[in-house]
Amino acid sequence: MSMMSLIIIVVVAAVAGWGAKMYLDLTRREYTEDRLRQTFEAQSRGMEEEALSSEFSQYQQTVLEYVDSKLTDKFPILGQKMIHAGYRIKALEWVLMVAVVAIVAAFIPLWVLQSAFGLWAIFFSIAVLVLVPALAYFILNWQISRRISVFDEQFGVGLDVMSASMKAGGTFMSSIRFIAEGSEPPLATEMGILATELGLGTDMNTALDRFRNRMPSKNLLIFVIAIKVANQTGSALAPILSTLSQVIVERFRLQGLINIAISENFLGIMILASFPWLVIPLLAFAWPEAYAEFFAWDPGGIPIGKIVGFLCFIWYCIGIYVMYKTVKAIDT
Repeated sequence: MSMMSLIIIVVVAAVAGWGAKMYLDLTRREYTEDRLRQTFEAQSRGMEEEALSSEFSQYQQTVLEYVDSKLTDKFPILGQKMIHAGYRIKALEWVLMVAVVAIVAAFIPLWVLQSAFGLWAIFFSIAVLVLVPALAYFILNWQISRRISVFDEQFGVGLDVMSASMKAGGTFMSSIRFIAEGSEPPLATEMGILATELGLGTDMNTALDRFRNRMPSKNLLIFVIAIKVANQTGSALAPILSTLSQVIVERFRLQGLINIAISENFLGIMILASFPWLVIPLLAFAWPEAYAEFFAWDPGGIPIGKIVGFLCFIWYCIGIYVMYKTVKAIDT
């Protein structure tokens, strides 16, 4: 197998991996949204919501549109990710910056190396053009995970402070504002937005739903459901928040142990996944005749060698996908 064939296979594998990652993100998001919707419907079933007048509904819609104009990004898929990552730039600006960096990074080796390496420089530039957006997308997802982790770490302590504030005679709104003013981002930022929406007249359920959409934290789901149920049944919030604080702190501790197990297994996947790409080139250079004869195997006009090589690559991709899903199942 020639070096050019190996480069083509690496580029195809990178594109396939990036596409699989985007597909997994989309399906996971749809599955999570469906579970959340079912949960909220189950919690709200049989409970009558307070009827809103048409004037108040119009006012609330105006408030939400104003807040959305400052916060939301309507760019498909990436817009929601930019909100979750806490970035202050629009998704279209992010895409343009990544495109410019990818084009420049691909043009420089093409301009410098084309005279010396010819077609190989073109394939290298194509690989850079594909890998730069993939790396940017990976960094975006990493930033989302990091922001959620920081939020979860702050959230348990924040709920404990809210509970103490309410036990001391404060209201739910005053305790939210206290957290917004006295804590660090991202908890302070999200609590500040929640306090602003409630202060401008948005009803509790709508404000909580929007809070959940901005911050895709599993611990926040527990908080939203508890507040909704307490709001409908008239239960005292202070003891509920105190209990939630203990639950979320314990969940954060257990999540840390889970993350350690996932990281160890992902390291094993990376080692197994990289092994063929390290061994095959060495064997191909050490014994090129065997590889050339194998891929040139064409009895009866059927390129059996190439077909077997392609099937092995597909089997390799399926194996990596199965291992990835198995490891991710630990977190569920």
